[in-house]
Amino acid sequence: IPYVILDRVLKDGAGSSELEAEMWRVAEQTGLTVVSDFTAANYRRKGLDTSLPGAVVNHLGRMAMTLEVGPCRTLLPTAVNIMTDSVMGALGALHMVKESAAAHSTRVGIGPLRREGGPVTSTEGLLVPRCKPGDALEAGQVLGEVRSLEGGIKELLRAEGACFVLAWPDYNYVKEGFSVATL
Repeated sequence: IPYVILDRVLKDGAGSSELEAEMWRVAEQTGLTVVSDFTAANYRRKGLDTSLPGAVVNHLGRMAMTLEVGPCRTLLPTAVNIMTDSVMGALGALHMVKESAAAHSTRVGIGPLRREGGPVTSTEGLLVPRCKPGDALEAGQVLGEVRSLEGGIKELLRAEGACFVLAWPDYNYVKEGFSVATL
């Protein structure tokens, strides 16, 4: 589903809580599902504070967000339209344009939400999703399976807690130790 990622504000001090609140306010106006980027510990471990939006937020002290609206390595007209509407909504929240964005049909409005990696495979094979992005899942519910090339189920992949799938990977063959979804 299309979503907005807000980078973690890692530094404490003057203006940090205001920056975080302003980022959430503007992100909500995109009309998309809004998620924060991993736990602070995972954010640091992955070096995301040195990514472009992470550096803007944590080193320059300015607002930044990432919009994920379509599949990787593919340009779809619908994704371009979603992106345009979402950016106009953010610009409207900043009083730079008069437009605003309506909530996207896939928006999950509960929150705050945090992006995390999905279950990790213990085998390799074909990834077969059992739910659609945006479907609510409970702890223990099967969200996908890994199958052999002959079609047999090698592993069931279960939700560790209440969640929903934001995105599946853009390939279907997974190896051992692979996180199979963005939750």
